[in-house]
Amino acid sequence: MPAYSSNRLLQTAIPVAALGWLYVFGANATASLVCPFRWATNLPCPLCGLTHALAALVHGDVVAAVLWHPFSPLALAGLVATAAGRTLPPPLWTRLALGLAVFGGLRMLVTAL
Repeated sequence: MPAYSSNRLLQTAIPVAALGWLYVFGANATASLVCPFRWATNLPCPLCGLTHALAALVHGDVVAAVLWHPFSPLALAGLVATAAGRTLPPPLWTRLALGLAVFGGLRMLVTAL
């Protein structure tokens, strides 16, 4: 099998497996996982709540998902796009990363106060 085919298979299989895992196990999918950043600092990292939010989205609960993490609809769209073989152009990745960093910084600041 050519390298391109195996890479494409992984590019599709990983997001599909992640979405299936979240659908089957829901919010309990990460019950035993601990965020290393939160464990070390007792502050939420920029990604804290994203897995619970994606599980809520996969189950159709948009309100709960956005309350868990406002970036969850974008994350779900990214997973679906990746599974379909699409990628974001670098300028969009940069904006998304910047937005996530700003959101995470503000959330840590509010939590610390």
